[in-house]
Amino acid sequence: MDLAQYRIKLRRNRDGSSRLHQYALTYKRVKGHINQAGYDIVSALAGDSDLIVEFSTDLFYGVGTDPGKCAEKFLNDIQSMNLEHISRKVPSQLPVVILGINMGKKEKLQAHEIAAYVPNRVWKSPSFRDVLPVCGARFYIAGEPADARKALDNLFDLSEEQKAAAFRMILFHMAEYERFGIMSASDMEKELRGLLGL
Repeated sequence: MDLAQYRIKLRRNRDGSSRLHQYALTYKRVKGHINQAGYDIVSALAGDSDLIVEFSTDLFYGVGTDPGKCAEKFLNDIQSMNLEHISRKVPSQLPVVILGINMGKKEKLQAHEIAAYVPNRVWKSPSFRDVLPVCGARFYIAGEPADARKALDNLFDLSEEQKAAAFRMILFHMAEYERFGIMSASDMEKELRGLLGL
């Protein structure tokens, strides 16, 4: 796969308050399948590792594509593939805003959170890119294969620091904006540049 066509740019985020290493990656989508660029970039960074793909409607609220429809399609797709997953509805963390005025949480909005363990052999299947939510997703790249159920059971209860310690890297993909956020517990800039051919 040729990543040069996506004109990838990587920069380190300088956040003095965080002990985690954070990077921003931007790219330009080329003609073709909407998920192709994101899929190719995640594939390059994951290598032969298993992944957890997480989707939450709260993370993509206000994005052009309806997050509820993305969640429904993603859940149906991973269920049809018999992938180990967790799906739950939780109270939304979003405030209710009308005409720019925060109205508090008078309505009980629900967020849909889904996480699926994706073995690398499944990820590398040519049709898997069609499973990815078009809004984007969060990807947890494992350092080594893990027990799928165990990896998923505690995922939503871990802090960001605990997640960074448990996984080789975490990617947050905002497909509509052609951007990734990358987080890791260790400095990976040189490795990231090598994996991306920069």
